[in-house]
Amino acid sequence: MTKMTKLLLILMVVGLWSGCGKDSPTGEEEKELLTWTTTYDDGKVKEEYQYYQHPDNGKRIKEGWYNSYYESGEVEWEGNYKNGNKDGKWISNDETGNLIDEDTYREGLCVESCEWRKTFEEGGGRSVQQTVDGGFIVSGWDGGEVLLLKTDGQGNEQWRNTLGEGGGSSVQQTVDGGFIVSGWDRDYDLFLLKTYELGYIEDLDSEATDD
Repeated sequence: MTKMTKLLLILMVVGLWSGCGKDSPTGEEEKELLTWTTTYDDGKVKEEYQYYQHPDNGKRIKEGWYNSYYESGEVEWEGNYKNGNKDGKWISNDETGNLIDEDTYREGLCVESCEWRKTFEEGGGRSVQQTVDGGFIVSGWDGGEVLLLKTDGQGNEQWRNTLGEGGGSSVQQTVDGGFIVSGWDRDYDLFLLKTYELGYIEDLDSEATDD
């Protein structure tokens, strides 16, 4: 075997070793981006975005562009995701195509022009308080029932519960992480109720029996 042949073999081995386990020039595994689309009943696009599948559980992780649309076809939201978090400039429009808001995100956190306005399902709010996690808790009514609604710091709904007939007029977070709500019942009598952290009513009779 000549010296030149030996040198070529050495270079080939080194090249294979240095490239082992790397799927991209940066050493990071390249993600295969797919497109997910949902539609309205008439077939018009409602939401579309790029994503990759988590290698362990197969869950869709948003990565790349994102668009959502009103039934009229006008763009509602447009922006980008990175590893499942909003990243970069995000724009929202009303149903006629007029600009509502334009924010800038970094790793899911709004860092510029972070004012916002959110609408929810039918009902009304009578009281709102900021919670210890930076979100908000709203009490009010929904279809004749007491409503308790929790959002994150950007006004995105996390959960909502109805708590019997009537309406909620005031809400506060308690030291144990739950909530205390006052309002009126179906007979317009005053009520006071206590919930757990996720808005479910505590069964005080059950707790008393356990003691």
